[in-house]
Amino acid sequence: MTDSFWQFERTATPSVALPEAVDVAIIGAGILGASVAYHLRRQAPSVRVAVLDRTGPAAGASGRNAGFILLGTADHYAEDVARMGREAALALWRRSDENRVELLQAVQSAGIACAWTACGRLGIAESEAEWATIQQSAELLRADGFADVDVRDGRYLRRQLGSAFDDAPGALWVGGDAGVHSGDLVRGLLASSGAAVVYPAEIERLEPVAGGVIVRSKRGNLRAGRVVIAANAWLPGLVPTLTDEVRPVRGQVLVTAPLGYRVLDPVVYADGGYQYFRQLPDTRFLMGGCRLLDEPGEIGLGDQLNPTVQAGLETYLHRRFPQTVGLAVTHRWSGPMAFTSDGLPRVGQVPDVPGAIYAGGFTGHGFGFAFRLGRDLAESVAT
Repeated sequence: MTDSFWQFERTATPSVALPEAVDVAIIGAGILGASVAYHLRRQAPSVRVAVLDRTGPAAGASGRNAGFILLGTADHYAEDVARMGREAALALWRRSDENRVELLQAVQSAGIACAWTACGRLGIAESEAEWATIQQSAELLRADGFADVDVRDGRYLRRQLGSAFDDAPGALWVGGDAGVHSGDLVRGLLASSGAAVVYPAEIERLEPVAGGVIVRSKRGNLRAGRVVIAANAWLPGLVPTLTDEVRPVRGQVLVTAPLGYRVLDPVVYADGGYQYFRQLPDTRFLMGGCRLLDEPGEIGLGDQLNPTVQAGLETYLHRRFPQTVGLAVTHRWSGPMAFTSDGLPRVGQVPDVPGAIYAGGFTGHGFGFAFRLGRDLAESVAT
């Protein structure tokens, strides 16, 4: 297995013993599972909660990402409007805005040290067609009440980022977006939830029984009144009806040694999100994406490194930031995300298991939606 920067040289909260029975069992200790547990503690403090994970806290996509807190979906707002209509697209952006606000409030109230940096986001266009879509998106977003959204032209990019961005016609600016240490954020939410966090506990199956569900795992069995499956890319393994709805897609990421000075403040999406990068608080560069260099090879649940994609990441980073040439790469990793055909998560009742519900399939934007969704799921199982 590969270790991400968010996991490297860090120990997770020690696993507790598997309880015999709980009121709510949550399968998956990523951002969604942690959110459900966190909200259950606040909505129904007396409810007994266990979080089970096949590997450990933030071991999946939640600890193998770039640590971006972004508004919106994986597509540009104008594309969402064209595909689903203005009302639905606006509702999604508003919901992701609620997610960001509520997540920051949780971080502050629980005292979670996760290097939250309200640095804003640049969504850099790498073609004139994308630049036109970005300008249309910004106009629509401002008309829909998002005041902290604007465009930055190519001259701005060259002034801020250097001549290596000469071919970029412009970018979308979203002022409220942020960067975080994703592993520390998830672990902090779990610790604040007071839930029993059990791992390794790979789930084999769910069996409905009177008044609840038997969760059978390789760690042992427990009885739960209700179950929430928050396993994201592993959802189809427990809910086979989602096999054609949710597919695992790997993301490849690298992190360099510290540069020693700062040249980039915001988090950055480029080329429609297929490339993404940021400079971490200690001046390291994080670079992810380049999946299209070997798209068929990046399907699946493994976390192996893809040499073609990793080489592409270095090439892109060095082209955009010549200062990084010669910097050692200290961390390389990959990890499966859960993609859906329309980029939207799937939420529902597990067939033939009345006491179990599921959610997942965030298409790379789990940190933009999962915390708010976790509140709804917690309310559902608590009531």
